[in-house]
Amino acid sequence: MHKALIFAAGALVGALGGVLTTKALMVKKFNQDLEEVRKYYRSRNKLKIDIPEEEKEEEPKKNVFQTSSIDLERYKNHVQKYNKQEEPKSVDLGEPTMPDISEGPICIQPKDFLAGEESGEYESEELIFYEDDEVLADPNDEVVAIGPDIDDLVGVGNIDRIGEFEPDMVYIRKPKLPNESKGTQYSISVVHGSYEQTTGIPLHE
Repeated sequence: MHKALIFAAGALVGALGGVLTTKALMVKKFNQDLEEVRKYYRSRNKLKIDIPEEEKEEEPKKNVFQTSSIDLERYKNHVQKYNKQEEPKSVDLGEPTMPDISEGPICIQPKDFLAGEESGEYESEELIFYEDDEVLADPNDEVVAIGPDIDDLVGVGNIDRIGEFEPDMVYIRKPKLPNESKGTQYSISVVHGSYEQTTGIPLHE
């Protein structure tokens, strides 16, 4: 009985040793096969080796404002083309001319009328405008102009400006002509009535 137990224990130990030996061989074989597979894929795919961040060389930053030689050449051609453009031709306008002040009489202020008298550049005349029948006469009741002829003498529309600077008065200046030594200016007062009723003189147009 004792011998049988010893035999059984020996057999169990032997069997266990065999199992462990077989397992060790299988693990070793597996590791060898795994290493072969790794070598195969390393050689085929050329596995990269990661470089530490501190060892990586920083790529130079591109200058977004950098101008290529092509751009410079285009700019140069553009400038040359612009410089070759023809300058605008000057237009001969002739000698400057002064405006013709002799085209017609103008309405002036009372102070300008007095200044014209004091300077001696203008001869002053007094006239009376009879509103109802549109007669322009001198202080001696001599008719100077009637109706449309008034505009020819004192300027179109100027007689309508009576009262603009002074009540019932208008001052008109007729510029000096080139062949005259002095110009003429008028102080015109208004009578709100007719020439015939005011003077008693029949009006013959």
